[in-house]
Amino acid sequence: MRLYGASPILIRQQHWRSSYEYEERYPCKGDKHMNRIQKFITGIVPRAWAESMEADSRQWMITCSACGAQRSIWEAGGIRWKAVGNSTTITRCFQCGKLVAHTLSKGTAG
Repeated sequence: MRLYGASPILIRQQHWRSSYEYEERYPCKGDKHMNRIQKFITGIVPRAWAESMEADSRQWMITCSACGAQRSIWEAGGIRWKAVGNSTTITRCFQCGKLVAHTLSKGTAG
């Protein structure tokens, strides 16, 4: 089977190579990467705003109602900047894997 004149094996190799080149070009700090939305938003705003966005998003914690697992909104791939008040959202837990309510609140882990 051919797709646009290239074999599926060649397409897979090109995809692997491009993701490898991406890792070389944009090394991450620690084990955390920004997702596409975070990269896009922080790329179009001034640097001071992007730094403020990341710092504020790291203060907001998302907590699973089933197992109590907690991590920052930034680590979960989100942005919560200049927000007030707690909220609840339904999402899949990164630890227990259940689709349950999660509380978003400002504070520290622990």
